[in-house]
Amino acid sequence: MSSFLGKLNAPLSSPLVRGLLWFIAGAAVASAAFIDEGRSSRWVLRTYTVAPSLEIPLRRALEYTMNVQGRIIETGVGGQLLISAPRRIQQQIPSLLASFGNAATSSPTLQFDVWYLVATQGPANVDDPTLQSVRDALQQIVKIDGPTRFELRQRKGVRVHVGATAEAGPVLQRIRTPRLLKRADGTVAIVAGLDLGDVDSFDARLETEVEMVPGETLVIGRTTRKGAAGLETLYQIVRASL
Repeated sequence: MSSFLGKLNAPLSSPLVRGLLWFIAGAAVASAAFIDEGRSSRWVLRTYTVAPSLEIPLRRALEYTMNVQGRIIETGVGGQLLISAPRRIQQQIPSLLASFGNAATSSPTLQFDVWYLVATQGPANVDDPTLQSVRDALQQIVKIDGPTRFELRQRKGVRVHVGATAEAGPVLQRIRTPRLLKRADGTVAIVAGLDLGDVDSFDARLETEVEMVPGETLVIGRTTRKGAAGLETLYQIVRASL
């Protein structure tokens, strides 16, 4: 052992020390390359908007380029391609799209709005100016439950990119990976996961997935409790639009 340590104390110009330094440097480069390769091999999900007329040839070119290293999960509306692939493959896709004369654009954004309304028995007030945004949905409730008085407690709106996740606070807690879906009948639908929170001491937590036509208003939650003046019902209403 002492003779080996003695050799390590040799001048930098000695063959042994030079060889040892080259070994350490090579190991460091190999480790860095391994870490970089690990980062670039992580699979990510991205949405690209392409010209509808180029959708088919682009799909074929992308499938050929990615081979088994990625996949086109879904073709959305207006030439949207939802692609799952390693990060290094995703970095090559914009240049491929540009070679077709189609600039890759960022994912479109969607608007989500949620209303929390408390309903009690009483004269219907669906014509109240503060309720006009959800008047159609409230009229459907009145048809089923009879004369009902509504009070708006909370309203929250947020914009989110297709394929992304947005957090908007305690009421509209989370919008999970919204996407556009082309139905068999040719209509467009917005599909998204929604996490809603409590409001005004109502136990109204809700995790659900919705599929809706842009601009459609849906009642997605209903919670009833006994209040000071009788039964109170909390309605959660949502709308998504392009």
